[in-house]
Amino acid sequence: MKTTKNSRRRGGMLAGAAVALSAAAIASAMPASAAAPIHYSFDLKGSSFIKAPNGTTDLTGGVEADLDVTKPADNVTADLTLNPTKGSFQILGILPVTADVAFVQQGKTTGTYANSELTTDSKMFVKLGSFNVFGAIPIGGGDQCQTTQPSDIVLKSDGKFIPSKGGTLKTDDYTLSSIDNCGPLTGILSLFTAGSGNTISLNLTAKA
Repeated sequence: MKTTKNSRRRGGMLAGAAVALSAAAIASAMPASAAAPIHYSFDLKGSSFIKAPNGTTDLTGGVEADLDVTKPADNVTADLTLNPTKGSFQILGILPVTADVAFVQQGKTTGTYANSELTTDSKMFVKLGSFNVFGAIPIGGGDQCQTTQPSDIVLKSDGKFIPSKGGTLKTDDYTLSSIDNCGPLTGILSLFTAGSGNTISLNLTAKA
């Protein structure tokens, strides 16, 4: 009788041990929970040179970025906000034109941060609310006036970029597509805005 009870007791202990070992094996096989991305907020200030009309627009805005430290690449996602601005350009090389300009982000900014270097890729439509010759005579623009395709804007850090502080980002080049829905002179205005050779330089400062 005692032997039977002892056997049952040993059997129960062995079964319990087997269950515990199985649970431990399953737990060890499961991946550790990933660390949450680190969030950074930045103010930005800079400018964009538009080659075709030979003019510059001042840029201000902000960036809300997440850095996934568990990934060696493709570890940055962000929302890039550029405030509406004005640009001073020339048409035909002699006519001074001012334009209301807005950069509208399409989707998320993505990129890679590694070895204190940051590279990001943003897709942006450019909206042109107005064109005014001599700052007073309207010749085009409107709520629907914008580039027909988003510009692919690749920004790279110029020197070290420290997420807790910020840094400088620059483009090598970006292209503006033709514009549409800008009034009777759309075709002419497009000739003097579209093209490659445009640049952006931004200084990002981490928010306290």
